[in-house]
Amino acid sequence: MSTESTSRPIRIAVDIGGTFTDLQILDARLGVARAWKTPTTPEDPSIGLMTGIKEAAARFGFALSEVGLLLHGTTIATNAVLERKLARGVLLTTAGFEDVLEINRHVRRDIYGLAQEPFPTLIPRDRRLGVQERLRADGSAEIPLDEAQLPALLDRIQDLGAETVEAARLLGECLGRI
Repeated sequence: MSTESTSRPIRIAVDIGGTFTDLQILDARLGVARAWKTPTTPEDPSIGLMTGIKEAAARFGFALSEVGLLLHGTTIATNAVLERKLARGVLLTTAGFEDVLEINRHVRRDIYGLAQEPFPTLIPRDRRLGVQERLRADGSAEIPLDEAQLPALLDRIQDLGAETVEAARLLGECLGRI
């Protein structure tokens, strides 16, 4: 048995869901796996996480100092997308490509259906803003970002009441200057 297995033998895997936070606890000393469930705290999921770990420690008789591994996953973001409970977002993208999210040429619910309802977009058209810039495939600037446009762009973002700002540009990484 490794030193880690004897000195910090508890391994915990956590899934924070929309309703419950589920924990799987493995005690390497005993070779026993146990499950624990506690309510998720949507206002701050870390509270439910820590509550669940402390409850499991009390119930199964281990100290927090014995935890050698904590794995974490969550469905909170997936649930927010599915339930359409998202922050009010604005998308900044290369000018002329604001509608790429709406085109959806690659996905068809019914391959033979001619009159299909489009997938609902996560960010409506009026909150997708084009930025005058363009990169080449090698990452060099075709049209450099003109920083003079930024004050007006920031005013527009504020006018739209944005809670989040996402940036996606063609052939490049996020707009790091905004």
